[in-house]
Amino acid sequence: MKEYLFILGNAHQLAAFELKKILEQKIAFTDFTLSENLVTIKSAESEMEIAGLLKILGGTIKIGQLIDQGNSQEIIKNSLINNPVRNFGVSCYRGNMPKSALFSLKKELSDKGIKLRFVTGRGAVLNAAEIVNNRLHATGREFIIAGDRVYRGLAVQDIKEATSRDYGKPRSDPKSGMLPPKLARMIVNISLSKTDREECLVFDPFCGSGNLLLEALILNQTVAGCDLSDRAVADTRENLNWAAKKFGLDEKKIVKISIADSCKDKFLEGVTDFKNIAVVSELFLGAPRKEPYAISSLEPVLTDLSKLYLEFLKNLQRQIVNFGLKSTTVTLVFPLFEQSSGAPVSLFARLVDKIASLGYIETAGPFIYGRDYQVVKRELVLFKIKIPGS
Repeated sequence: MKEYLFILGNAHQLAAFELKKILEQKIAFTDFTLSENLVTIKSAESEMEIAGLLKILGGTIKIGQLIDQGNSQEIIKNSLINNPVRNFGVSCYRGNMPKSALFSLKKELSDKGIKLRFVTGRGAVLNAAEIVNNRLHATGREFIIAGDRVYRGLAVQDIKEATSRDYGKPRSDPKSGMLPPKLARMIVNISLSKTDREECLVFDPFCGSGNLLLEALILNQTVAGCDLSDRAVADTRENLNWAAKKFGLDEKKIVKISIADSCKDKFLEGVTDFKNIAVVSELFLGAPRKEPYAISSLEPVLTDLSKLYLEFLKNLQRQIVNFGLKSTTVTLVFPLFEQSSGAPVSLFARLVDKIASLGYIETAGPFIYGRDYQVVKRELVLFKIKIPGS
């Protein structure tokens, strides 16, 4: 059994939940251990198989394989002596190795006839651009230090590809299409089971510019959605058609993108033949804001958003019951507001009892996603719906 390391992004709990779900669907493994932003597992799978998971995951930044445990400098030296490369770099996630020690190591190896270049970064950790631009995973080696363990870097998140999905798509709307691709991918991944991935429809009833559906399509899922805005529907259609051509995807997996009021209309009509439906969506989170709310100005916002969320959830529940859609999962994004006092205000926490009374059973979350400076963060919650008699 080999030990593999997964380095997670900022939303550690969400990224870990996504990672475990994908691992359970894709490989055999044991000893899943989460420590802040690091996850280790044991698996007999090949390096290539493990590294390939990064093409699916949204919340994992790097993957590495354990070289050895002990004195980090000695482990790195022995690795470079036994398997010489053109260049090397070091990322310290736990523990510290002064750059002076690494330059001394470089000189020691040079005296032994081993010529190589030491790649330095801006900080203790090499970022994706520094790794890719210096071809460390192709012709060199990244050593990842985590405590007394040293790992060899196998894969790093493809930032160019993620950027092309975000800024390369033909249509965007800053008012309705601001969901980051990495987060959109995590939402899709945590919403699907192994069976779902084979025969599931991913449906976004507030599709905006189509970011969630775009990520689902790239993950080879069948997609459909709707929005009250005709512009949003046109944007989604064009973005999905662009993605299908750019990434060589099956356009037949784009089933239906229509104009509909998800709080009133039967928006699932026409897609009820699918055995499994995963409803995924980010509803309106309130107007963009740079300053925290005073509680007096926040209350009207909470009232309006509560009405929107509850009307949608009631309408969705009616359709699921009436159409007999027993295998339906729901993943929603709720706003988490920061008050001027610094205290957070969760819309989900305010609505949780009313949502439960509608027959929604919380299965995971809430997971918080957002930067410290953001006054409106996101809370992700997964539900299943209790159908009478099922």
